Amino acid sequence: MANTKAFELNPGVIITFVLVLCTSALAFALSAASAIKPVLPFNAAEKHLKQQLDNHYQTFLYSALEHPQRVSDLYQHFEHRTIWFDHYELTKAGLALVQAIKENAVDQPENYPYHADQILYQLQSMQTHPNEVTHLDILLTDAFLSYSLDALSGNLIPNKNEPDHPALIKTSMLPPTGSQPSDDLTNSENALALLEGSLERHQLLPLIEETLTPRHQGYIKLRKALDHYLELAQADRWKPINAGKELKMGDTDAQVIELRHRLSLLGDMFNHKFSMIPAENFLKHAARDFNTPLNSPGNAISSQQSYFDSDLAESLQHFQKRHGLHPNGVLDDATREQLNISPDQRISQIAINMKRWRYLPTELGEQYVMTNMADYSLKVVDQGETTLEMDIIIGKESRRTPILVQSMKTLVLNPTWTIPPRIARTSILPAAKRNPKSLARQNIEIVRGTGAKRKVIDPTKINWKTIDINKFPYRLEQKPGKKNALGEVKYPLNNGRAIYLHDTSKPHLFDRSMRALSSGCVRVSDARKLTETLLRHNPGWDSKRIARAHKSKRTMYVGLKKEMPVYLMYWTAWVDEAGTIQFRNDVYNRDTPENYEHTITM
Repeated sequence: MANTKAFELNPGVIITFVLVLCTSALAFALSAASAIKPVLPFNAAEKHLKQQLDNHYQTFLYSALEHPQRVSDLYQHFEHRTIWFDHYELTKAGLALVQAIKENAVDQPENYPYHADQILYQLQSMQTHPNEVTHLDILLTDAFLSYSLDALSGNLIPNKNEPDHPALIKTSMLPPTGSQPSDDLTNSENALALLEGSLERHQLLPLIEETLTPRHQGYIKLRKALDHYLELAQADRWKPINAGKELKMGDTDAQVIELRHRLSLLGDMFNHKFSMIPAENFLKHAARDFNTPLNSPGNAISSQQSYFDSDLAESLQHFQKRHGLHPNGVLDDATREQLNISPDQRISQIAINMKRWRYLPTELGEQYVMTNMADYSLKVVDQGETTLEMDIIIGKESRRTPILVQSMKTLVLNPTWTIPPRIARTSILPAAKRNPKSLARQNIEIVRGTGAKRKVIDPTKINWKTIDINKFPYRLEQKPGKKNALGEVKYPLNNGRAIYLHDTSKPHLFDRSMRALSSGCVRVSDARKLTETLLRHNPGWDSKRIARAHKSKRTMYVGLKKEMPVYLMYWTAWVDEAGTIQFRNDVYNRDTPENYEHTITM
């Protein structure tokens, strides 16, 4: 007889099987439910948009619309449909607009009428209610009109009104699709038409990402750095490293633990290479919680963490290099100062440097010269690759080198130097009045007239007692040679302000770390190499011919076969080719605002 017990089902097995089935069904149901996106019916959106626009003075009491009539007209034109939301989710264009608002208003949101704080707060707390999404949609539309006006009119470009050298403004903006280059895009009516046209052509995303926002890689890389420092600020774990003695490799001190933590937060300790650590991973790499005392039992700090080892010295050197400090691996006062710059300060610094990319045309050129005054550096870029780098000297603080976007068409070998009247009055004529022969020792001539009427005046024949140096009737010219202040080469730029690049007769000044020393022009450390690079496309102008030309001492004007764009820029924050965020001191005090207490909350 067969064993019937073998076929009996265990009640416990049955219950377990049913539970598994029910759990799986519930999980599937929850998964399916979560995959179903909430729907915003058109009639609900229409109703709430109309109500809020009809009563905008009450609805937007704490964030008054800048363009209420333009916004109302736009929604009426598009039958009161949402513009930036697909049901309850931001569209790609909506996401791009939020990003643009955040990065352009992050330093001082109260100065930009983009409703930045309110938009970012409501996006975080938004529920699936028609009133909330339509309210946000209206705010975004109003913000778009303000932002587009600022972007197209150049209002976002910083340092435009410098009293010493008003900057030559060029933006990265291209005429939007459907517009003509002569169209006036700088009033709200035309900005509204621009938005309407882009909506009708389904080109809203390209309008924001390509027309209103710089497309340079330098800008995009800074955007990532900005997000990193916003996360740092959100973590709210930033406290200053107190003043103390210098610490170096081999020392043991409680501040070494703070140093490890700070370098970890900034990314310099992570695998001994720079990386931007997400905020949620900070505690994995931090030595301690700032809110917990160093000697707390809750902090399992090994004694090794207070020892300044070689890895820490290497990490500190990395930090020092990317802040323009002497990379000695020592925690000194200058390094402490940079370590103590808060995330909010860095956010503001990055934001204004992002805006500086708006000076530049969209296409920089196949080959161009790019200088960074704050870094005292110049590079030549060819087909996207840096082919030459060198140090530069820029104008002293009282004679700041301007931000310029220009082209170089000619260079001058063995140049003469026509001494600017201000320099003549302050540095040369007083000595000449005391001793006229001093001019000859500097290879300087007194000249009257030009061309065929040019005449050199003997300084010993001038009655200097009757000369008012503030109204000197002649000009001073320094002849070519070793004493010439322009050195062997001048690289003219046509800007009407006598600002150009040139060689120098004082190469020892390049040994200094702080090189804001000139009267406004840019001195280059390796003029021979730069000249060879610029004349590379000129047939016959090789290094030997250039050397012969210099040896002749004869002034020669050489037209460039290919016109060279030259960008005199000022970046105190940028991301280098290795992906490392770099910071430099604001030598010209061009970074604003003055305080960093109010940055966007996320």
